[in-house]
Amino acid sequence: MDARARRWARVSVGAGAVVLLLAVVSALLPQPRPCGDLPDRYPPIIAFELARDGRDLVALFGPPGACRDRMVAAMDTANVVDLAAFLPAYALFLAAWFACRRGAAPRAARLGAAIVVGAALADVLENVCLLALTPGLDPASPWLARLPWVTGVKWLGLGAAATVAAAIHARGGRWGRLGAGAGDRRARRAGPQPVGARRAGRRGRGGRARRRHRHRRRRSGAGAGRADDGRRHR
Repeated sequence: MDARARRWARVSVGAGAVVLLLAVVSALLPQPRPCGDLPDRYPPIIAFELARDGRDLVALFGPPGACRDRMVAAMDTANVVDLAAFLPAYALFLAAWFACRRGAAPRAARLGAAIVVGAALADVLENVCLLALTPGLDPASPWLARLPWVTGVKWLGLGAAATVAAAIHARGGRWGRLGAGAGDRRARRAGPQPVGARRAGRRGRGGRARRRHRHRRRRSGAGAGRADDGRRHR
């Protein structure tokens, strides 16, 4: 791994730490209770992202009143935090990981990074739809009609990026990575080799191969001569 790849790896680790911290904080904070008939164990933010019609909105937000107002405020806060912190952190985490693997699989890494960018842009549009819905929660709003498309693109993109990352990781393999690391350590220990020494080494290897070839030809020729002598004697 060269210096540029190591820098991207450090960026990925740092962004991943931010993602993990935000996930832990989100899990520790009390979740708002649904105001409708949505099950208590169903995460409200996921229910809002997957809302498709007025019944889904009522199941989460309930009828107009104080409970709905609290839920709207909670969803708006979650979406603003997602848009400002969580989304950039996870996008940078994934994109930087693909950047640090460009040396091992350049095409797959570029494809994975492009998919991550597309999924992150879809996530931005998803948050825009959600924030535009909460003032009125109108089932006829065009923002609700757009929501399934951007949400679907986001989740499919993240799944595709994970598939590409798994393929890159599997292609390297544990033993391949260990062997590559050992080779890098041996090369660093030996230090840079002069051009003349490399040429001399290649000439030496070529000379040894030619000598072995001549030796085999002599042995085969001697064997054929002995066989002819044997036939003449008979």
